[in-house]
Amino acid sequence: MRAWMILWMLWEAVAIAAPPSVSPVPTGKSPAGEVSTTDAVFRVPVQPREAWGWNLGMPGVLEFGWLVELTTPTGQYRLGVQVWHVEGSMPAEGTLAELIGSGETGVWRMPEAHGAPLAEMPVSVEVQGDDLVIKVSEPSTLQTLFLARPGTFRLITHRGHGPSPDQRLRREQAQTVTLVYRD
Repeated sequence: MRAWMILWMLWEAVAIAAPPSVSPVPTGKSPAGEVSTTDAVFRVPVQPREAWGWNLGMPGVLEFGWLVELTTPTGQYRLGVQVWHVEGSMPAEGTLAELIGSGETGVWRMPEAHGAPLAEMPVSVEVQGDDLVIKVSEPSTLQTLFLARPGTFRLITHRGHGPSPDQRLRREQAQTVTLVYRD
């Protein structure tokens, strides 16, 4: 019995400490990114669900993330939404819009994609049907991210736990997508 407990603790430690796996984003339709002189809009398809659950994993873990990763002359950035399990928060269930509302929306400079987003670079995220729409409208943010006209972006999705609290898995999926410019 004691050996079983030791093996279980070792398995949990390895599952938590293991680096995230990276694989293509499984969706029925393709993500899209369009940049114009007034805004940048990214459409991220999300697998539909009747209800989403969060605050189920271990506190301090990134449970969900939908992020656009860009490389610019000033550095690498991720923008979108991240939902962390905050210490002391209770398990919750609701719509995708409620899940997104419980997270942090913004821009993060890489390699640090955790912590508070950059206050000077606002973005918005909203749910439209089965898509998350990440939008950049603020002129200085547009200039910083798109002046050099990056040709592609990486769509990063993150899932930090299984469907129930006792499942520990971390999965980051990535897909490279061509950016379209509308001048």
